[in-house]
Amino acid sequence: MRILHVVPTYWPAVRYGGPIHSLRALCAAQAGLGHEVEVATTSVDGPVDRRELEHESDARVVDGVAVRYFRVPVLRRLYWSPQLRSWLRANVSSFDVLHLHSVFLWPTLEGARTARRRGVPYVVSPKGMLVPDLIDARSPIVKRTWIRLFERRTLAEASAVLVSSRHEAEELPRAVGSVTAAVRVVSHGVDLPEQSAQQRDAGLVLYLGRVSWEKRIDLILRAMAGVPDARLAIVGEGAADYVTELRNLTLELGVADRVDWIGPAHGDEKQRWLARAAFLVLPSVSESFGNVVLEAMAASTPVVVSAGVGARDVVEASDGGVVFEGVDGLQSALTRFLGEPELAVAAGRRGRAYVKAHCTWNAVAEATVSAYASSRVSSV
Repeated sequence: MRILHVVPTYWPAVRYGGPIHSLRALCAAQAGLGHEVEVATTSVDGPVDRRELEHESDARVVDGVAVRYFRVPVLRRLYWSPQLRSWLRANVSSFDVLHLHSVFLWPTLEGARTARRRGVPYVVSPKGMLVPDLIDARSPIVKRTWIRLFERRTLAEASAVLVSSRHEAEELPRAVGSVTAAVRVVSHGVDLPEQSAQQRDAGLVLYLGRVSWEKRIDLILRAMAGVPDARLAIVGEGAADYVTELRNLTLELGVADRVDWIGPAHGDEKQRWLARAAFLVLPSVSESFGNVVLEAMAASTPVVVSAGVGARDVVEASDGGVVFEGVDGLQSALTRFLGEPELAVAAGRRGRAYVKAHCTWNAVAEATVSAYASSRVSSV
């Protein structure tokens, strides 16, 4: 198949978090299966310093995938790019399927509009953003207006909507109303690392990811107040005002001396933290999936996740950790795993075995292409 992924930002714009790494891995795996894969994206590289990647309309080959970066002259928050629009209109007809990533942003809207006009099927991955809790938490009027004006048609005329978890699939109709397109659940994937010989730190609780409000890191701090043996490493970065809010909370709760602020970690350093921790906690209010959960399980690290994390399906299927609700539930999970470390070790082993069997990137790439085909977007 000739597959075009349309996405607002792409590697190396890694400051946008896990989805950048996940999409890069998916594209590389699809190319590895013999498909012709291209990416059309923008040159935006983050909101902090307004820096842009080197933009070029000619393809740059990344992991066997042809990637084109287009300039965003204005309306950066919507990723509006006349260059990208012109390229799409000239080239979309040569692809078998468009895979659109994101909602509430211009590239998805333009990709869907151009595909309709050229008679090319498309699928949409909302990336967990079509969840009522997230819509209502930030700019709900703007988001619901966008849904009414644009997103409902984008979804209605898609060949399929690809979500990463049962949780996301269940939330979709609540966010946008009736969904007539086929909704397919395709899990995220992960690279399976070698087993680490590093000794685990029996009291170390790990949070790894963006430090932002929807991750609810405050729940870990509140639970720790009742678990004196727990120490927390926060590995990631985020908005300065939210970090300040969390630091103040550690002082109020009396846990500041048990919290280490590590900053971002990638590659081998990230793997060392996963191998060192007693377990990982992801307490997000809502998460379409949460790929760090798979990364932890692949490293034989047990996981403790909130009920709003899409990867809870994998946690429950593998028995590789605990799904909790509320501060009391998290405190109970911390107490149990720290008090009975043999339970944590056994959960970690089960999690890795499940990931090895079901969640490699090749398996996910095959499932994604099958979803394209089963939604009648192309004959394979």
